[in-house]
Amino acid sequence: MKILYLDPMHGEEPISGLLTQCGHEVTCVADPNEAFDVIRAQNFGAALIAGQSKNSETCDFIFWLHGDQPGLLVFALSVWGSELMEIIETMDAIEKSGQVPDA
Repeated sequence: MKILYLDPMHGEEPISGLLTQCGHEVTCVADPNEAFDVIRAQNFGAALIAGQSKNSETCDFIFWLHGDQPGLLVFALSVWGSELMEIIETMDAIEKSGQVPDA
C-alpha cells in the first residue's frame, strides 16, 4: 500500500521503517502544506499523521482529506500505541482482493 506520512520531525521514524519492511511504499513529508502538494500529485491508500502534528494547518489538512478523498484511510498516531499495522494489513488485503467490506 502507498502511504503518506506527515511528520513535523521528519526524521527516520521507526514507523516508516517498519511499514517499508512490511512492503509498503512510504512517502514522508514534514508539513501539511507539503502534504497537500504531494497528495494531489499521487494516489495513496492511507495517510498517517504523527502525534507531534497538532496545529491548525494539520487540522485543515485532515478536514480537507475527508472532504476531497473520503475513501482514504487517515490515522492520527499516538505514542500510546495502536493497532495500526493490523488495520493497514487488513485494508491492503481488501484492496488487493477487490472486495469492499460492508459498512
